[in-house]
Amino acid sequence: MDEPALEPPSSGAAPADPKRDEKLEEEAADSAAPAEETLKLHVIGVDKYASAKKLTKSMEKHNVEGIKHIKKIPKFDWAVFSFENVAARDAALAKLNGLEVGGWPMKAKLHTANAAAPKRTASEAGLQEDGPLERKVPRNITGVVTPLHAMPYPEQLAHKFRSMERECLLKATRRLRGVYKKRQVFYKKTAGDRPESSESDKRAEMPDWLTKPKNEAPIKTGEIRGSPSQEGYRNKCDFTIGLDLGGVPRVGFCVGREKDGSVSVATISECLHVPHAMKALCVAMEAFLAASPLAPYKQGDHSGCWRGLMCRRSERTNESMAVVLVATSTVESAAWVQEKARLADSLGPLVSELFVQVYNGVSAPEPDDPVELIKGSQGYVTETLFGLKFRIVPGAFFQTNTAACEVLYRVVTELAQATEETTLLDVCCGTGSIGLCVASMTPVKQVIGVEMCAGALECAKLNAEANGVKNVKFVCSRAELVMQGLLNGQAAGPMVAIVDPPRSGLHRDVLASLRNCLPIKRLIYVSCNPTGSLVADLETLCGPRSKTLPGPCFVPSMAVPVDLFPSTDHCEMVIALERD
Repeated sequence: MDEPALEPPSSGAAPADPKRDEKLEEEAADSAAPAEETLKLHVIGVDKYASAKKLTKSMEKHNVEGIKHIKKIPKFDWAVFSFENVAARDAALAKLNGLEVGGWPMKAKLHTANAAAPKRTASEAGLQEDGPLERKVPRNITGVVTPLHAMPYPEQLAHKFRSMERECLLKATRRLRGVYKKRQVFYKKTAGDRPESSESDKRAEMPDWLTKPKNEAPIKTGEIRGSPSQEGYRNKCDFTIGLDLGGVPRVGFCVGREKDGSVSVATISECLHVPHAMKALCVAMEAFLAASPLAPYKQGDHSGCWRGLMCRRSERTNESMAVVLVATSTVESAAWVQEKARLADSLGPLVSELFVQVYNGVSAPEPDDPVELIKGSQGYVTETLFGLKFRIVPGAFFQTNTAACEVLYRVVTELAQATEETTLLDVCCGTGSIGLCVASMTPVKQVIGVEMCAGALECAKLNAEANGVKNVKFVCSRAELVMQGLLNGQAAGPMVAIVDPPRSGLHRDVLASLRNCLPIKRLIYVSCNPTGSLVADLETLCGPRSKTLPGPCFVPSMAVPVDLFPSTDHCEMVIALERD
C-alpha cells in the first residue's frame, strides 16, 4: 500500500514568504466576510476525473449560467464555482442541488475559505502536528495502514459499495461508451472508403447494455459481502526492517517517502489487522536486531544487512512461517554465518518454518527466487478452505484473509454457474485454490489450471492429490498458449474461465486470448484493483471487435464487491462476463 508522505520534524520556524503571507491574508479576509457576500459555491459530487474546462462545458449544457471561474483539484469530487454576481450565484445554488450529472446528484452550499475542502484532521491521518507551520511527524501507524479504523464496520461496507459503484462500474461504463463513440466517429469519417453496411460499421455498434439511460446502472450489482473477521485477519504480512525516527531498529511498516528524506519504520503494535502472533514475532525480531552487530538495510546507499520479514500464519492449522530478507554484499562471511545461527535460535521457537533469503538486488525478489530453510522440516505451511488442505510455500500467492477468502470463493462459485458438463479454466491459478474450491462445491467436468510459477504449480498438483481431486489438470505454461490449444479443438462442451490477476491486471496477450477463445462463454474476473486494472481490462474484453480482437465481446451480467480488507480503503470486485 502506498503510504502518505510524512515530512521530517523541523527545528525552527519556516522562512518568511511574502506571497504565502499575502495569500493567507486574502483567505483570512475571505473567511471573515459574511457568507452571503461571497460569490462562490462549494459543490460536492462532481466527476473527480473531470477538468475545470470540462466542468464548465457540462454546466453550460445544464443551463447553469453566470459562472466566472471553476477551481477543480484533480481526482477530487468537489469544486469551487465563482459567479459574476449574487443573482447568478443564487440561481445556480437552487439548480445545482440535486442536479444529476452522470447519474450522481450534486450538493452545493455557500463557500467559505475555511471550509473549502473536506480535509482529514491530524488524528484521522495518523499524524502529530507540532504547530501550524511545523512539519508533521508520525504519531502512530494505525491511521496510515487502516484509514477506516474509526468507522463502524457497516458504514465501511456502505462506503466501499458506493466507491465500487462509482469508481469501478460507472468509470468502466463511461470508458467503454467513449471507446465505442470514438470508433463510430472514425468509421463515419472514413465512410467514403468502404461499401455501405460494412462489417466495420457493425463492429462499432454500441451494445444494448451500454445504451441505458445515464441515471440507470448498466451493470447489475449484488450486495457487498463483508469479512467475518475485522481485526487480526491477515494470514500474511510483509514487514520492513529499518530505523524509526529515533534511530532504533524496528520491524513494521514504512512511512514517508524516500525523495522527501523522511522515510522511517513505524512499529505495528497498534495495527488492528495484524494478528497478535505476528506482533510477537516482530517484537522478538526487534530484540534480535538490538543485539546484532549488523545494521538494518538502507535503501538510499544500499548498505546494511537486515531488509525485511515476511510472516505467514494459519489460525486453523496453527502452522506458521517466517522469511527474513537480507543483503550480504557488504557483510563478511563469518559474521553472516554467526548471525544466521543466532537468528534460528531467536525466532525458531516462534514459527514452524524459518527461512532466510539473500537478495542483493535493488528492488524486491521474485516469487521463485531461492530461500534457505534454517529451522523446520516441511518447507511449507498448510491452510484449509472448505475442509480442503492447501500447501503454501514462501513465494506462492494465497488470499491474505482466510475467512473472507471463503466468502469470495462462494461468490465466484455462484457466478460461475458451472454444471457437470462444464470445463473450468483457472487462469493464473497459483496453488490451485480457486479451481479446487469451486470444484468441491459444484460438480464440474474438468478443471484446467494454468500457472507460470513452477513452485506454485507444484503446490497446486500436490494440493489436488492431497484432497483427492481427480478431474484436474495443471499446466505450467503461458495462458495464451493453453487457450490457443482449446481454440484448436481440445475443449468440448461449455467452458467457464476464472481469472484472479495481480494488481497490474492481465497481460494484453492473455486478454486477447480470452476474448478470441470462442469456447469460453462465461468469464469470472476477480480483481484486487477494481478502480484501476479491472477498468482497463474490461475495455479489451467488452470493447468493439477489431482485427486483433475478432472474438465476440463479453457483456457484464453481475458484479459483487467482497471486502477482504476491513479498516482499509481496499475492496475486491468479482464480475461475471458472458456472451452467446
